[in-house]
This record gives sequence, C-alpha cells and structure tokens, in this order.
Amino acid sequence: MKKSSSVTIYNYLILFVIFVQICYFLTSDPEYLKEKIHALISINTYGILCILFTILLIYALFLISKFVGKKVRLNVYLLFVFIVVTLINYSEYILKKNRTFSIEEQELDKVLEEANTGDLLLFRSYHSSDVADFVFMRFFHSLFSNVYFSHIGMIVKDKNETYICESTAKYQVCHYHKKYKNGPMFSNARKVVKEYSGRVYLSKNNLHQFINEQQIYNSFKQFENQYFLQNGIWCVSVVSNILSDLEVMMRPYIIFLGYDFIDSKNYKVEFKNTKNIRIKNDFISSQTP
Repeated sequence: MKKSSSVTIYNYLILFVIFVQICYFLTSDPEYLKEKIHALISINTYGILCILFTILLIYALFLISKFVGKKVRLNVYLLFVFIVVTLINYSEYILKKNRTFSIEEQELDKVLEEANTGDLLLFRSYHSSDVADFVFMRFFHSLFSNVYFSHIGMIVKDKNETYICESTAKYQVCHYHKKYKNGPMFSNARKVVKEYSGRVYLSKNNLHQFINEQQIYNSFKQFENQYFLQNGIWCVSVVSNILSDLEVMMRPYIIFLGYDFIDSKNYKVEFKNTKNIRIKNDFISSQTP
C-alpha cells in the first residue's frame, strides 16, 4: 500500500514539473513560437526522409519512456510527456544562445565591405517547410549543437562583388556557371543576407591567408553539376569538402554543425576566429521596436 502511494506521489510530482516547464516555456519569449511552419507535410524525397525520421524519433522516445516507466513503476505516458517537454526546453536554451552569439551588430554593407574570402556566414532561420522538417532540422539538430545554426556559407570576394559559396534548396542563378538550379552554388551575398528570414552572423577569420577565390572556384568544380542533397551534398559538406580539398581543414564532414567551423581543432592551419558580427538585415530590423 505504501509503495503504491509513493508511486502516485511521484506521478503527481512529474505532472507538476511538466506544468512548471510549460509555464516557463510560454512566458520566456520562446524561439520555437517564432517559427513559420508552412505545411503539415511536404511530400518530396527530403520531406519523406524528415517524416520517417520524426516518426522514428517519437517512437524511440516512447520506448525509452516505456522501459524507464516499468523499471520505476511510473505512468508511461506521463513520463513520455515529461521527456518531450524537457528536451524541448533544453532545445530552447540552445536556440536562445544564438541571440548572444554576438552582441556586436553592424550594417550589412559595412560587414560585406570588410569581409574577406574564407570568412563564414552562419544562419539561424525561422522557416520550416513542414512539421517534420521543423522536428528534424530545428528540434533534433539543436539538441547536439553548442549554438544552433541551420545554414552555413563561405564568403568569396571577386573583384568588387561579394558572393557566398553555399548549398541551398532554393532555385536561383549561380554566379559561377550561370545555371538556374539549386544545390551547390555561388550566390549574391547581399541579396541572400538581406532577405533571409532569420539572424545572420559573419564569423571573421584568417582563412584568406591560406586560400583565395580562384582556388575555391577550382575546388568547386566537383560540385557544379550537383543538386541539393544529391550524394549527401548540403551546406556543411560543400564548405568542409572545399576547405579539406584546399588542405586547410582536417577532413570533410557531412555531419558537421555550423558551430564546428569556428573551432580551431578542426583545421590543419593555424585557424583563428577573430570576430563574430551580427548582421543587420530585414529580419533584424523587423524585430527592433
């Protein structure tokens, strides 16, 4: 009888903790509530992968709840909700660190004028194509990030123009070969940053001492005819492959996170991240009272 009473108390305690966490989430200016989710489900190759992963993730969390619940004799469904809410709050903590990644803010034109080839652009978006994409690319991804970024590109200065070497799902004309496509490309930096639905940071570094734009163009040739996610090619793999090919980064990764690119231990050369700047774009301006 006493054991049964203790189990009931623990269930009520978990319920109380869930209630406190939900209250904290709703009253702390949540990053998640700023997301613009455009659809419940998007049926395409990428969308199907996200849907399958989301289902597997939810099922795995339920199995963990079921296993732990039986061991400690707690309500399985209550424990499942507790785990999900706790993970969401932890993810929120990571997402909010983006706000303080850099307290120095500068105008877009000034940033691009002073940027060098090899500097990195780190993007934190508020845009999800559907719920599955939101779970996979925001929630799950952020759980493993020091500071969460959803996209990365590398600055390439070419005469008087500034471009981003990136891989994007958006179809547009690539500066390098003038083809209309998505995937690996060189995009107009000013246009991309200005119109981006989220926060964009320039991570200034000393890579321009080791590489130049012509070397980047030459290395990029391996990707010029590929499309987004073809052969596992997305933003981090394009940048890391090029830097590895030019013998400044240790080796290419497709599972790199944006923050990993400013960690000196991932480079063969004496990499220095000298300054992080938050760029004032249309999104930042819309958030300012």
